[in-house]
Amino acid sequence: MRAGQALQRVLLTAAAAGLTACLQTQVIAVPAAREQVRLALGRFGWPQVVLRIGYRHPGPGPLLGPPAPRRVSRAGPAPWAPAPDVPG
Repeated sequence: MRAGQALQRVLLTAAAAGLTACLQTQVIAVPAAREQVRLALGRFGWPQVVLRIGYRHPGPGPLLGPPAPRRVSRAGPAPWAPAPDVPG
């Protein structure tokens, strides 16, 4: 719970400073890469996530280009129901 609270504080502080954050877990999914991260940090234990913090690209539009096309299911669209009203 404390780790989650600490991460929340880091993310909120970054947002308040006009920064964006990106959590990256792919790099630590590979044992050899996780070990390299651990050694590069000079720490004991096992890294759980890599956190990138920086300024957003100032230009308009998506950073990586248009989204990839989506495949249409032969079974048709997934069933959808509106969310129930939540009393406010």
